[in-house]
Amino acid sequence: NVYKSDLQWLRGLGWVPIGSVEVVKCKRAAEILSDNLYRQPPEKLKFTSVPDTPEQVLARSNAINVSKHLYTEAWDKDKTQVHIMPDTPEITLARQNKINYSETLYKLANEEAKKKGYDLRSDAIPIVAAKASRDIVSDYKYKDAYRKQLGHHIGARKVEDDPKMMWSIHAARIQSDREYKKDFEKWKTKFSSPVDMLGVVQAKKCQVLVSDIDYKHPLHEWTCLPDQNDVIHARRAYDLQSDNIYKSDLQWLRGLGWVPIGSVEVVKCKRAAEILSDNLYRQPPEKLKFTSVPDTPEQVLARSNAINVSKHLYTEAWDKDKTQVHIMPDTPEITLARQNKINYSETLYKLANEEAKKKGYDLRSDAIPIVAAKASRDIVSDYKYKDAYRKQLGHHIGARKVEDDPKMMWSIHAARIQSDREYKKDFEKWKTKFSSPVDMLGVVQAKKCQVLVSDIDYKHPLHEWTCLPDQNDVIHARRAYDLQSDNIYKSDLQWLRGLGWVPIGSVEVVKCKRAAEILSDNLYRQPPEKLKFTSVPDTPEQVQARNNAINMSKNFYRQAMEEAKKEGCDLRSDAIPIVTAKASRDIASDYKYKEAYRRQLGHHIGARAVQDDPKIMWSIHIAKVQSDREYKKEFEKYKTRYSSPVDMLGIVLAKKCQTLVSDVDYKHPLHEWTCLPDQNDVIQARKAYDLQSD
Repeated sequence: NVYKSDLQWLRGLGWVPIGSVEVVKCKRAAEILSDNLYRQPPEKLKFTSVPDTPEQVLARSNAINVSKHLYTEAWDKDKTQVHIMPDTPEITLARQNKINYSETLYKLANEEAKKKGYDLRSDAIPIVAAKASRDIVSDYKYKDAYRKQLGHHIGARKVEDDPKMMWSIHAARIQSDREYKKDFEKWKTKFSSPVDMLGVVQAKKCQVLVSDIDYKHPLHEWTCLPDQNDVIHARRAYDLQSDNIYKSDLQWLRGLGWVPIGSVEVVKCKRAAEILSDNLYRQPPEKLKFTSVPDTPEQVLARSNAINVSKHLYTEAWDKDKTQVHIMPDTPEITLARQNKINYSETLYKLANEEAKKKGYDLRSDAIPIVAAKASRDIVSDYKYKDAYRKQLGHHIGARKVEDDPKMMWSIHAARIQSDREYKKDFEKWKTKFSSPVDMLGVVQAKKCQVLVSDIDYKHPLHEWTCLPDQNDVIHARRAYDLQSDNIYKSDLQWLRGLGWVPIGSVEVVKCKRAAEILSDNLYRQPPEKLKFTSVPDTPEQVQARNNAINMSKNFYRQAMEEAKKEGCDLRSDAIPIVTAKASRDIASDYKYKEAYRRQLGHHIGARAVQDDPKIMWSIHIAKVQSDREYKKEFEKYKTRYSSPVDMLGIVLAKKCQTLVSDVDYKHPLHEWTCLPDQNDVIQARKAYDLQSD
């Protein structure tokens, strides 16, 4: 008691177990047994496709077939080798067309007139006369041709009645290039594909990169004199905006290093990360909309109950009648209602009182008028009550008691069933009563814990007796207590009381740190992103990427133009070589198109249905195989189903870990037996306990 007297203030205080050894051990065990931390999800495993699969081979062949570069390679090669004589009819016609379509020659007379400084107004007499003459001549020519054609139109009354005309129209429609391409032009802009398909997203990004819209900004075209003030200012502005002059002092930067942020590889890696992202790929189950069956018994019952308890439907007929029924103002009911309004009006009821209060009248409760009024009210009230009672005598026909009326009893029973208080009555009666088996594990553990923390078995008070202070046994007992006294024994250590102790570097702390390092998941597992990946440089994809980089390179695209600009050549759109090349291209293209068309005539023979053509069915099958939705269909179907073998390493380790952290094998309670208090082993045990007692 003396030893523990300074700790009495601790009795009854609470203790927070946060940070204790057991709590830390339980947290660590939970982390070890965590399925999210232990298992690696299947979707995080990287997928490597076999390069020589039929799909890959078909994709390569399709890339070759749809390659515009390979498609036009032979024609581009022939364009540089074919030599056309300058006196061919096509060349002569092209020259004449050049003169006819030349904007410079078309505006030449106007430009010369402008140089002379002639003021040409729209309302000048020559202009007005020329316009009138043109209109007169045009009308005369039209009527002259009309008169010549009169009487020459001999044939059917309508075009549809002439079989030759209809056949000519049909033949013209078949040979018409516009009709031939009509359906193609109608459907060529309509294409259906998944919005998040990898090819569509990459094509959009590529289109933004190679688009000519954001790249070229053609300046406005106008005609002006070289010595005009705005031309001089424009030249100065062009010199200021010139890329060559602006970058002339930055030539020393050519060949320096480059940061790859935004490059093709970085963008490709980011896109791959988005594709493999589990958050973007998976659709959470809570986002799936749930549709219930509308005609289930519960739904039908709920609808009928909603209709029955609807106040709007209940009062609908009355609200409708209220606006249609007209009552005469002098009916007995209206007169009675007005009189009742006067009788029940609180304002009229208090009117005399308010007026009396304004006069300052002292109204006492024991005044004669008040007492008389109260007595009169009681007399009238009793009279009215007895009068109504006498009128109702003989009118009460029914059961003598409520229990004798089956409808009343049924109403009471229905009200009791629907009563919320009756519904919760038994629950409120039994909710504080709890029954548990005596040998339940929680009860047994609570009893053992109570025995451990109980103060009854902890303290063993000594026997109290009365003795003289000079007895021999008392003197020896004092000496024994002094020898056994903890205060006297520890008196030289009193200066240490209250001093703090830092456990850093102690055996337990070092052991816990070492255990944390051993069990650390970050130190144990090596993340996959730290594994260096080396790609093969000569794969078909790498070679194709290099070729695409060369084809889409702006430097190569601009190289010929930059060299031509350095030479100072004036390349106009109406120059003879340009016009000749355009005409030759159109002629050759039209010739090639018609030649291919003539070769294909009569060759379009195939199956009557798509299912009869094996190649089309094979293409549909390939499209279904390559479809991203079909590819992920089975995965979406089975991703929520998981089966694991019983002898899997993780399950076996979890069982062993559960055995280690289980409280069942940890505690070995001593055997409980019943023995007599005068047995020899009991006496010896008491002596041993007394010796070991604190």
